[in-house]
This record gives sequence, structure tokens and C-alpha cells, in this order.
Amino acid sequence: MAGRLKEFTGIDPFTIDQITLTETGNAQLENPFFKMINLDYYAMFIDSVGHIFKGPQTLYRYDARVYHPRTQWIFGRPNWLFQNNQIPYLIQKPSNLGYPCLVLAYHATEDEKTAVPADVVELNDDSVKALALSPGKYLILIKDTTGLEKRFNITQNP
Repeated sequence: MAGRLKEFTGIDPFTIDQITLTETGNAQLENPFFKMINLDYYAMFIDSVGHIFKGPQTLYRYDARVYHPRTQWIFGRPNWLFQNNQIPYLIQKPSNLGYPCLVLAYHATEDEKTAVPADVVELNDDSVKALALSPGKYLILIKDTTGLEKRFNITQNP
């Protein structure tokens, strides 16, 4: 898209590749540069004179590449879900519901029939999972495949 923007407007935007230095579903397909890095934080790399590392410039040319650390798992969810003031809310399936079941969290001020859930998690077994929620009030709705459901309100404190 940046190439088209430059072609049509003459504007040369600053472009960032967030794919190359990110894990994949198959470690054999990961970029060799990504495999060499073992950081637990996001990073852009610069050399000793302050030039941004771009990596080999192949078919696609970028001004920078961002490194994303490997995903760690917390309560059965990716750790990055719990960044930016998101707080884990541990979920337990009510005993009268079966597996699998969906757990949906709606902001308490919104109508769940038309609102998009703040978070959704599927429970398939008794392993501990958590919703990732900002501080606030929520309606929690748990539904199983037979149509049974449980509703309750929570307040997520910081």
C-alpha cells in the first residue's frame, strides 16, 4: 500500500515491517534473524551510528522492522492480551453447563444483543482461563452448546 501511496501522491511514507521478526506457527519457517534474537520485549534495532536495521531489502522495501517477542501463555491466553491495563478475570464454568462453552464479557452499560463483547473465551475443559478486561463493570454471559446459560455482573478493579 505504501508503494501505491508513493506512486499516486509522491509521498514517501515511513514503512514498518511487523511480520519478518515475528514468530510463526511453524518454527522451521521463521526468519533466521528472528531465530537469533531472544528478547522478552518489542524492539527496533539500530547500529552504532544510529541507522535503523532494515534487514535484507528484497522485493518489499521497508524503513524499519519491528521485533515481536515469542508469545508466552498466561491462564491459557497470549500474554500480550494482558498488556495496556488489561486485567485477568479467572473463569470457572458453572456446574450446570457443559463443555464446550463460550464466556462473553460485555460492558455493563451496553446491550449484549447489539454490542461487541469486550472479550470472549472458549472453555473446553477444566483448565484455568481468564478474560482480559479493563477496569470497569461487566455482564458475564456463559453459554454452552445446548443453549443453557449463566449470567452475572462483575466489577473489574485495577
